[in-house]
Amino acid sequence: MVVELVMSSNEKQSKAGSKALCDLIEENETIRNSLLTTRFIQVVIHTLTSGSQVPSQSSSSSSSQIISDSPTFVKVGLLDVILRLVTVAEGLQPLSILIPLLEELKKNGETEMKNKSRKLLGLLISEGINYSSRNEMEKENDQKIKELENSNSQKDEELKRKDEELKQKDKIIEKEKLEKEELKQKDKIIEKEKLEKEELKQKDKIIEKEKLEKEKLSVQIQKEREEKENEKQKAKAKQLVSTVPQEQTTSQPKPQLTLQPSQSDFPIAIINKDPDCVEFIDIDGVQKKINKTKTGDNTISLVQVLENGIWTIETMFQNTCKTAAIGIVRDSYDIPTCTHPGNKPHCNHIAVQWNDNHNGNIYYNLNITIGNKGFKDNQIVKLEFDSEKGTLFFFIDNVQQPVYFSGIKEKVRFIIFIQSTGSSCTIKSLKKLREPTSVHLENEKAVKW
Repeated sequence: MVVELVMSSNEKQSKAGSKALCDLIEENETIRNSLLTTRFIQVVIHTLTSGSQVPSQSSSSSSSQIISDSPTFVKVGLLDVILRLVTVAEGLQPLSILIPLLEELKKNGETEMKNKSRKLLGLLISEGINYSSRNEMEKENDQKIKELENSNSQKDEELKRKDEELKQKDKIIEKEKLEKEELKQKDKIIEKEKLEKEELKQKDKIIEKEKLEKEKLSVQIQKEREEKENEKQKAKAKQLVSTVPQEQTTSQPKPQLTLQPSQSDFPIAIINKDPDCVEFIDIDGVQKKINKTKTGDNTISLVQVLENGIWTIETMFQNTCKTAAIGIVRDSYDIPTCTHPGNKPHCNHIAVQWNDNHNGNIYYNLNITIGNKGFKDNQIVKLEFDSEKGTLFFFIDNVQQPVYFSGIKEKVRFIIFIQSTGSSCTIKSLKKLREPTSVHLENEKAVKW
């Protein structure tokens, strides 16, 4: 309403309105701030330039009116209001828009308006308000807006980047979660396999235990069977010994002391096909002696069949002159009278080692194998036959010889060969061993049976 009074065409009312508005500006900060708005300043601009449609403003309502050729007193009244604002109000920068108009009025306006315009310009300049500063402020504001927009854009980009990073982290976390789950499943599988292996291990232990028990039982049964077989063989040998002619067993006096057989000793008996030139003498109840009473080829076999274990015979040859041998014969072969072990067909069934006159050669199936030393008179000659392994080893004075027989998978018997009159072979023992005495030699050589 007060602004409308200032704009009144009645000079008295206009001046009264101008004075009242100046007083309100002096007293009321709200009025000052309201007048510094763009709307009031636009009213001033339109009025001072005249001929424009400008809005009118009051504290409670607004309207518009056509100002055409506004009276000078109205323009002067508005300039007074602006002067009062400049002197008491703060934040005068919005008034910088009036500076070009005031410059124009200072040059071309009426005298009173020139003076007031000049005064206003001076006050605005003294307050640091000018039209260019507005432009600079707008530019500064634009720059700030631009910077703010750039900052916001950067923040948006940063937010997008962080959001993408979070998504990637979520993917990684999800992947790790899946991997952990897979590891967990693998651990379960491994644990299951471990339990299964442990169960199998326990089963294997049970099976192994049962196997050992069966083997133990089998060994026990085999032992009992062998003991029965040994008893049977001993009984058979004793029976054969009892059939030796009295003149053969008594041709030499027996020593007063007799040796008792050990648990592994077996009775020594021979199959004598040539009693007219071979005699068999008991020495001490264990040892036996074969004497040649006539020169000729005689291969003498022991009665004992070698099977189910490790068998050994110890002998000593005497007065052999040039020819003597020791070895084995197939149990299935019946050695004829006057047999030479090197002649066919006997050599296909008999294997021997010769004495030193024949260089200790191994002879079997018309094949000669060298490598063993030949035995001499009065040396201990031992043979060791392992029916399980099928091997036959030769020893001279307890020294194992390198050449041996292998692959003997049948029953055999020990044989003695002596030729010259007066030659003899003492059979010191016939035993069954629990463990072999033979060993592997670096230079050993096997002859296939």
